[in-house]
Amino acid sequence: MARPRLGFAALTVLLAVGCYRTATVRRQAARIEATPTVRGNVSVDGGLRRGAAIVVVVMRPPRAEHLPAEVVDLRQLYAEGPFAFRVAPRPHWIGAWLDEDDDLELDPGERFTGPVPFDAREHANPRLRIGAEVVTEATASPLVTDARALRVGDVVPLSEPRFGSANAQFGIWQPVRWLARHRGGLFFDEPYDPARTPVLFVHGIGGWPQQFVAMAEELDRARFQVWVVHYPSGFPVGMVGAWLARVLSETRSRFAHRPVCLVAHSMGGLVAREALNVQAENDPRRSVARLVTLASPFDGVPFAATGVRLSPGVVPAWRDLSPGSPFLRDLFRGGEMRIPHDLIFAFHEDAGDDQVVAIRSQLRAEAQAGAESIRGFEATHAGVLEHADAIAHVHTALDRCHEAGSVPVVEHE
Repeated sequence: MARPRLGFAALTVLLAVGCYRTATVRRQAARIEATPTVRGNVSVDGGLRRGAAIVVVVMRPPRAEHLPAEVVDLRQLYAEGPFAFRVAPRPHWIGAWLDEDDDLELDPGERFTGPVPFDAREHANPRLRIGAEVVTEATASPLVTDARALRVGDVVPLSEPRFGSANAQFGIWQPVRWLARHRGGLFFDEPYDPARTPVLFVHGIGGWPQQFVAMAEELDRARFQVWVVHYPSGFPVGMVGAWLARVLSETRSRFAHRPVCLVAHSMGGLVAREALNVQAENDPRRSVARLVTLASPFDGVPFAATGVRLSPGVVPAWRDLSPGSPFLRDLFRGGEMRIPHDLIFAFHEDAGDDQVVAIRSQLRAEAQAGAESIRGFEATHAGVLEHADAIAHVHTALDRCHEAGSVPVVEHE
């Protein structure tokens, strides 16, 4: 019975593309693919000591001499070598400093280089060398302002309308315009509290943060604080996962928070898994204590492949969600995670699947092999987020996460 249901879903996708003008979908995908990738290299005289980081910052040049430059993206590197940015096709500045205390602040006495101008419309390969020059008390005041399209650490209550369902579909079909109209990113439900464990909720394709309200409302706020990711879900899944990895590293440096408990639904589970892959490859610190996924399509969804094959306008996320895609083949490249994973799957008594994702995809062998617990609940794909027993199971996992996050932080080997 799963096949007709998936076929109907594929037909619905194709009809939806027709509702959103095909030319618009094509233009949005083309803008994502055409975004320049600037690759460069950074080195440090004397080498990089353990516990320090290199911060590479891309800036928009100031509009007037008396105004500061504006940060459009940044990277933390824990080894000398290559870096890459996807930036708008216009002139930029790039700079770097040796962040001795790994706090993302340019402090007096830290060495820096730049800014170096480059034009992303041309072949750019900036090479940065951090020498002996240090920032002084007189120049330690902020030289740049944060102008990133995706915010990090802003306090916005989960009850805010922006986190509702109104713009979720818009984020699939017109992700670039979504970014221009809405402030996406990683948000705190209330001011940061270092004494409490962060729970970061990650929605899936066509999802929105308020889908997790039922889970968030039952959290013990004496122990936990709520964070949410809000992003246009039409973007490539791998791109979103890499961004989330960088953000987790950034919040770890800025707030020195306890390791995060990640709770992800549907495609959000793929985003979270990829973020953990990228973090393990690039950041020696432990930023996440536990991963909980609900109804995640670890082996993809056939209707995404149908959309790629038949639709005149292809949403970039569909390519990554297609069974056998390069992204999915590479998703478990690190083998079993060092981080505990609670895998929750959803099913329907008659159809077997949850009416969106097949059980065999939710229970991909590699995902099961790396899971500490596997539990199924009879619920629809979205309904599992409000299922009382599923919520109770998530909270049990979060209790374990909080306990693990209370012990001294260890580094990746």
